[in-house]
Amino acid sequence: MRALCLAAITATAFTLVGCGGDASSPATAPPGGFAVTATVGGVPVAGFSAVSGATATLNVGTGQAVQLVATGSVNWATTLNGTDLVAGPSNATQWSGAFGTPTARSVVLTAASTADATRVAVININVAAGPSYAFPSPQLGNATTFAVSDVFVNGVTTSSSYTDTVTAVNANGSHTVQRQGGDAPRLLSVTATGARAAQTFTVNGNSCSYTPPRVVFDFPLHFGKSWSSAWAYQCQLGYRENGALSGRVVAIERVTVPAGTFDALRIALTFNYTNSNDANLVGGTAGTAQYRIDSVCWYTTAAPLRFLGCDDSYTYTGSAPANYLRTTSYKRSTP
Repeated sequence: MRALCLAAITATAFTLVGCGGDASSPATAPPGGFAVTATVGGVPVAGFSAVSGATATLNVGTGQAVQLVATGSVNWATTLNGTDLVAGPSNATQWSGAFGTPTARSVVLTAASTADATRVAVININVAAGPSYAFPSPQLGNATTFAVSDVFVNGVTTSSSYTDTVTAVNANGSHTVQRQGGDAPRLLSVTATGARAAQTFTVNGNSCSYTPPRVVFDFPLHFGKSWSSAWAYQCQLGYRENGALSGRVVAIERVTVPAGTFDALRIALTFNYTNSNDANLVGGTAGTAQYRIDSVCWYTTAAPLRFLGCDDSYTYTGSAPANYLRTTSYKRSTP
């Protein structure tokens, strides 16, 4: 009896991943060759057959986990054709990953025998379009509170909170956010796409700028998207550093924060800071101090798009003062 077509469902999209055949009967390898079986979303794909010397087709949805297993040792290669890939563990007999694209595309994956490179299986992977998420339009008076947990170099932990309130919105979408509470109340100048252009600290009026504006989340976002950005940070009272960032949307998952439980984009970020003149850090008096922040952040997938917070981990080049951050976590606590 032929198996029913199986629909694989993610938080944002679904697609038929296989029809017909019997998932319990893997493809048979030709003499001297190999065969490849497929699993999508943790479910064996019924009727899928990829053998050396032939071409097979696999249909997947954006963000679905794909695993291919070969009966012999092979070299895997992918032609992404503009599709984003979040790679998983792979070796000579297994390939895994998940694809993302806001526009339906086709990926070509080949498996070539390591013993005989002329024996090749070609797998055309049709990736269904997934959703894309634009930066939400700022709303005057909108206030969001975040619960903060800090761990310092000396092991001391503290808890606090801060509230960001949109206090002005310009015709072009750029806006001003007032941050109250936390370690340093300030006014933030933000572009229409969410990049920070400047900030002024309330306690002393110190005005600092980012040139160009600091892009942390490169909207619109979609599963698998990767990006990079760089900026120079300069403050009126003398502090300066250069920043560079790499980011990627690595998963769609359920996450719980004080505000509730949400389906969300999981975003991995790495900030590298150089040429800092922080005299408390190694090299700071010469303007060459360096440190890094590795972050995991979340944005909701449901409208209106909402920032849920981040977990940050600091790594310093050389020693750092006891009262400097080792980790910090700030999570949305208002709906």
